[in-house]
Amino acid sequence: MKSDETVVTGVSGGADSLYLLFHLQQAGQPVIAAILDHQLRPESSREVAFVQEICVTYGVPCVAGKADVAALAQTRRCSIEEAARIARYEFLFGVARRHHAAAVATAHHADDQVETVLMHFLRGSGLEGLTGMRPRTILPQWDPEEKIPLIRPILNVSRTEIESWCRETRLTPVEDQSNQDTQFFRNRLRHKLIPLLEAEYSPQIRRHIQTLAQTAHEDMQIIHEVIDAAWQQCHIPDDRIPDAILLNRSEFSRLAPGVRARILRRCLFQLCPEARDVGFDSVQRMHDFIASCDNENSVRQWEKNLSVAVEADMILIYPGGESPNPLQYPQLTTGSVSLSIPGEFSFSGWQLTCRILQLSSEKIPALTTEMAANRSLVYLDWEKIELPLILRTANAGEMFRPLGSGGRQKLSDFWINTKIPRAYRAGHPLIADRNEPIWIPGLRPADFCRLTSETTKALRLELKKRR
Repeated sequence: MKSDETVVTGVSGGADSLYLLFHLQQAGQPVIAAILDHQLRPESSREVAFVQEICVTYGVPCVAGKADVAALAQTRRCSIEEAARIARYEFLFGVARRHHAAAVATAHHADDQVETVLMHFLRGSGLEGLTGMRPRTILPQWDPEEKIPLIRPILNVSRTEIESWCRETRLTPVEDQSNQDTQFFRNRLRHKLIPLLEAEYSPQIRRHIQTLAQTAHEDMQIIHEVIDAAWQQCHIPDDRIPDAILLNRSEFSRLAPGVRARILRRCLFQLCPEARDVGFDSVQRMHDFIASCDNENSVRQWEKNLSVAVEADMILIYPGGESPNPLQYPQLTTGSVSLSIPGEFSFSGWQLTCRILQLSSEKIPALTTEMAANRSLVYLDWEKIELPLILRTANAGEMFRPLGSGGRQKLSDFWINTKIPRAYRAGHPLIADRNEPIWIPGLRPADFCRLTSETTKALRLELKKRR
């Protein structure tokens, strides 16, 4: 960020945000103060007025906003703390976009860093959580274009230094009484646990935790290089399903367990950028599911409304309950349809064409070769088929005589043998005559109506993806 570029800084009226505002202004950085009234306390409007007065004194533009944080907490089904954080960042980045700012600055300081790392540790975070906050970071959930970084210019300044500055400047900042309320997790750390650790275990605990965060960050840079290489190895790019992630299961399984866990974490954060952390047990549960999944293909619910499915040799991670169908299995959702011959029928992005051909025996080898090269096309002996022809899905308990099988088998067994993922079996189309299925597009025709040297008239069926 250049020294002449505008920064939007969050100002609450507390000591840390006033310290940041003053020092940015003194450094000559163009700055816009932004204060959000959370409407949680009666005195919050007075605090907004206080900040506006300070900004007039400093000669800094000030933008004020309001948010019903209590209502937001109910809507998002989250804590008041989390709702306040969401509202605050939405407001700050909104102000930054409107004013074409180069960055959003927050007044997180060294003691905030200590509390953050300790919070992550107590919640079972991995090494990533122990890195704490970074001086500069990109938050796609607040800035999807990733053009406005969040910066923390005073991350190495302690609360003691900030309070000393307030005394020296004879500034009386706003004192948010909710910061003393130990029903909030962070406040309990600040007022109870950290002082206890300092008094009973290590007077230098704050410095040690800060050092841990820096060391963990340096280690994570090395780990990220390994994970990037592993991602290239197992990730399957697919522009057709931008809201899902595909992984090659065989390549994924060859990775070390710790690398597999980090790949899964990356998937979750990529699909849910608003997620702040994911616990070890949650990742391990998905890891074990993928490793133990049978050949029938399965799906399991994960965090943040994500589903994890194993389909053939792919791992598919996607939001919501409906699979995005990466292998493009045809799916019929319109019910059964009586087919005209010749004729065409379109459904769900697919087109089925039907016509009759006159044959001579010398043409049959060429048609057989054509079918072998294209499973979306079939030629069947017209004389062995009983009208009407129906496009439909499988009936419960239905039998099928696949080409080359030498007998009948349940369609449920056929799906398993051909490795059709469970999610697509109920909707997979088939063509049936009056009595039984004659062709399952993309998979197999029926044996009883195959072409033979005696065939003189063929039914040609083709199912193609519409452009």
